[in-house]
Formats: sequence, C-alpha cells, structure tokens
Amino acid sequence: MMRTPPRRLSPYGLPLLGHTLEFRRDPLTFMTRVSRELGDVAKVHMGPARLFFVSRPEHVRFILMDRGATLSKMTPVYRAMARFLGRGILISEGDFWLRNRRLIQPVFSKKRLAGFAPVMTRMTHEMIERRWRGAIADGAAFDVADEMARLTLRIVTRTLMGTDSPGDMREINEAVEAGQRFAQASMHRVIATPRWLPTPLNRSIARANTTLDRVAFALIDARQSGRDAGGDDVLSALVRARDEDGRAMSRRQLRDEVVTLLAAGHETTANALAWTFMLLSRSPGVLARAREELARELAGADPTADDLRRLVYLRAVVDESLRLYPPAWGTGRVVRTPLALGGEALRRGDVLLVSPWISHRREDFWSNPEGFDPERWLTGGKPAPYTYFPFGAGPHKCIGDAFGLLEIMLVLACVLPRVQLELVPGEPIVPEPMITLKPRDGIWVRPRAITG
Repeated sequence: MMRTPPRRLSPYGLPLLGHTLEFRRDPLTFMTRVSRELGDVAKVHMGPARLFFVSRPEHVRFILMDRGATLSKMTPVYRAMARFLGRGILISEGDFWLRNRRLIQPVFSKKRLAGFAPVMTRMTHEMIERRWRGAIADGAAFDVADEMARLTLRIVTRTLMGTDSPGDMREINEAVEAGQRFAQASMHRVIATPRWLPTPLNRSIARANTTLDRVAFALIDARQSGRDAGGDDVLSALVRARDEDGRAMSRRQLRDEVVTLLAAGHETTANALAWTFMLLSRSPGVLARAREELARELAGADPTADDLRRLVYLRAVVDESLRLYPPAWGTGRVVRTPLALGGEALRRGDVLLVSPWISHRREDFWSNPEGFDPERWLTGGKPAPYTYFPFGAGPHKCIGDAFGLLEIMLVLACVLPRVQLELVPGEPIVPEPMITLKPRDGIWVRPRAITG
C-alpha cells in the first residue's frame, strides 16, 4: 500500500490561530520544516501576527547588523524579558544601549577574564570532590545539566557580583528561573496578558523582581557607599566605570546590567556544557582524542587561560557542539518601517526570527549537518559569514562570549581527564527551546573515575 506523501506546509495554518499550536508542540521541528519547505524568508502566521524565519546569510547579516533604524528588538519575548531584566544591554536599543555597551565592553578585558580562570577551575574541582565523589563510589546517576547549572551559577555569581553567599545564589537562581518561565510563556501566547491582571505568572515575576532588586541593590549600595570596596568582579568594575563625559551608571542601570549578565551568562553556559558532555559520551573516539590532547598539553596541571590556545582539538569540540546545540537558539526583530527582504514585502509589526538552529543545520552550508564532527573545524577552514553565529553577530553580539568560551573550555579541561560521564541507557534526551536550548528532562549520566 502506497503512503500518502505529507502535505506541504501552508503559510496560513488554522483560522485565527495560524501555526501557533504546531509551534508550541514542537518548535525545532516546525522551524526546520518551515525553512525547508517555504524558503529562505519563510512566512507563517501566529495568531494575528506574521512571523518570518530567515536563514539566508545575507539576510541574516542585514538583520543582525541593523542598528535600530529599520528593526527593533521589541518582540513579545523581549518585552516579557524586560519585565525582569529592565533596560540592560540585552533589551535596550539606540543611544542608551550604545552608551552602556561602551561602558561594559572594557569590563570583559582579556586580563580580567584571565583573572577569573582560577575561580572557574577551583569551583569545578570542588564540584567533582564534594558532589560527584559520592555518586562515583555508589554508581549513582545524576542530571549533568542540573550539575552544570549549579556550577555556572556559582561561577557567575562570584565573578560578576563578588558574592559567595549560598543564600544570595539560591535567591538569584530562583528569581532568574521565574523570569525565564515568564518570558518563555510569552512565546506561546496569541494575546498578551495585561500586567495588572493577578495571574500566577504576573505574581511570580513581581516576586522575582522584588528578590533581584533586594539582592542586587544591597551589593551595589555597598560598593557605591564605600562600605565594600569590592575586588575585580564585574560589579565592582561597573561601579567604577565612567563614560566619555565622566558619568557613572545609575543605581538602577547597574542593577539591570548585572541581572542581565547573570541571567544570560548562567543558563547559556550550563546548557552548552551539558550538550557537549552528551555528545562526547556518544562519541568515544572524539573523547579519547580530546583527552590525549589534554594529557599532552597540560601534563596533569590545572588549565589556565593562556593554556587554552594550545587546546586546538578541544576548541573544535566546543565549536561543533555549539553548532549542533546553540544555547541561544533564536533571536527576533520587529519591523519598524516597511521593506522588502528576499522577495517578501514586510509590513510594520512583522516579526523576523533568525535561528542558529536552522542556519547551523542547512545542508547547503554544512556537509553532514546532523553529524558531530569536530574535525570539520580543523580541516575545512572557517565557515562562511553568517552561517555560524552561536553568540549572535553584529553590534548586538553577546558581550560575554569570551567569558562563556573561557568557562566552557576550563570546565571541560578539568573534568575530562578525571571523570567519565556515561549516559544512562533508555533515558530520552529531548532539546527544548525555552529562552535557552535546554534538555527537557535533563541529561542523566553515571560518573566513573578515570585512573591510570
């Protein structure tokens, strides 16, 4: 009996709802199908809104390089994120964004990042000794995604805010999680919920903001008043920063920038590490080669920031993991003024979505796009512009990309020579595109000590 071929996707979907239900049910599969069937600028309807999935490199460049004259960041997701991030550099636009970007950029200098490396390695070793040794001895399983989230929160809280308080970290984590759940919900709403309506989500975001304000302002006020001179953490550097007119950031702006960096720098790095451990567990040959490089280049010593230049294969592993599982899986823009793009007439209010998940898996950009092949980064040269952008691109590229790469490389360099993480058979691993690309039910592994 012959199978009926699947029906080609329509740009319109269901009456009133459009493709909202399909997108909600399986966003990654839906995005991939839309781009393959409907083209480089693929139009679909989400309720009353028109959404365009854009993946052709020159169009991606246009969107990511735009400085706000034609496009705006203020999609429904960004508006929801602004409820707890405020006007940090992830959300803000125009001259306000540019001033603060210039103030923050020097804070992530190569010298300061190198100074964070000992904190990253020390906390990784503490995780292995204090949390993993028992599981190794007992043969117990744990969720490596959850473990990486704990670790990266400790690292980012210490390096960004200069606090080791478990209470601060717990409260920050709970508040940021609530903020991300609030923003995530906005992806699937056809009609926005008014702020004044006392829904569970509105109440949770109000509680989260109260917590973030209390913790962040206490640390900021201590720095600004001189009670705590701080150190070389990012908050201390931001308090000292001055623009070209000699003006410091306001108390509120400091809060918004620190909370933005905490939220963006915590989940993305944790997820990148979790996906990398999963891929290595499935690829024993790749794992063996990465360990051989670490043994040869480090000879058992703790890695430093300077050592990472020599870990060429490990960096290829990270680049390939970020290609397949980009933590920042998509970013959107709203059309400000009508324009034409890829043969489509765009109207004011249309939403454009650029997704590394789509671009990184296009068969016309990548050979064997679904395969995990770090070797491609050693023999194939650099990918074509705007076919690979795990941290974004253009003026709004992630300001913490070097911080994140440093952390990912150091954690891997500490863990791989000491612990084997073996995937638990039968446990499904499903990518879930929330604000970041998370494993829906975690990535369950059994740790085994490496001897000899």
